[in-house]
Amino acid sequence: MNEKNTDNQIPKDYLRITQLLSVFTDFSHIEPAVLARAADRGTRVHQLCESYVKSKSLHASDFVIDSADSDCKPYLLSFVEWFESMVEKVVYTELRINDERLKLSGQCDLIAVLKGDTAPTIIDIKTPQQTQKSWQLQTAAYRLLAERKIGLELEGKELRRITLILDKYGGKARVTEYTDGKGDIQKFLNLLELYRFFNE
Repeated sequence: MNEKNTDNQIPKDYLRITQLLSVFTDFSHIEPAVLARAADRGTRVHQLCESYVKSKSLHASDFVIDSADSDCKPYLLSFVEWFESMVEKVVYTELRINDERLKLSGQCDLIAVLKGDTAPTIIDIKTPQQTQKSWQLQTAAYRLLAERKIGLELEGKELRRITLILDKYGGKARVTEYTDGKGDIQKFLNLLELYRFFNE
């Protein structure tokens, strides 16, 4: 497994992928305090998932699970069950990629080879329980940056990309796979162009 990218800083003139897509996500129906708690929990769950992945090589995975906050532990257990049954090899975890040509920054939660596959899959971990349309373009943007930065596309094979919705009760995680790679990347690039036209 490659370590987390050491250059985790975002240049000030770069646009974050999540910032761009937030324009199309409406949370106005959710009370701000509830939204803040959910965002904080989501951040902690992502940190726990990263810690679990890294702890596998240190034989410390039980410690990560046992020390998890009570509000995060079910999500972590959902992740652990999926990870242990589906992941063959971890390539990167929490990889920050800054693309100089597009002036764009994104952070991939997990890039791994799944069991039965030969090419890596981009895995975006989610704690919201309802699928959002923006995730389709978010994973497309991650694929675009990953292929440019670290050359993940192998022998012309299209990288798989999935969102992994962790169950809030600790049950089976739900996977959504996006298969229109070129089409989704083009949609994202069109969106990026329009965003900059109206905002810069």
